[in-house]
Amino acid sequence: MHAITIVTNKVKRVHMFMRELTFSIRSYVVRAARDGASFQSIVSTAKEADSMVREEFGDPNRAYSSGWVFGSSS
Repeated sequence: MHAITIVTNKVKRVHMFMRELTFSIRSYVVRAARDGASFQSIVSTAKEADSMVREEFGDPNRAYSSGWVFGSSS
């Protein structure tokens, strides 16, 4: 019974972590979680996905100060 508690806590820890991820990052992490990767491996995958998303789409926390949103597009 003790082993069941440990597994449940690991699974719950992964689910709680994944619940807080954005959809784009979560989609990268789902496969690793399904394959039974360790929590640390899932965190590493999420960090890599975050870097890829930021590289492709830019930092979502950064305010756009140029271009057509707030400045001129010319």
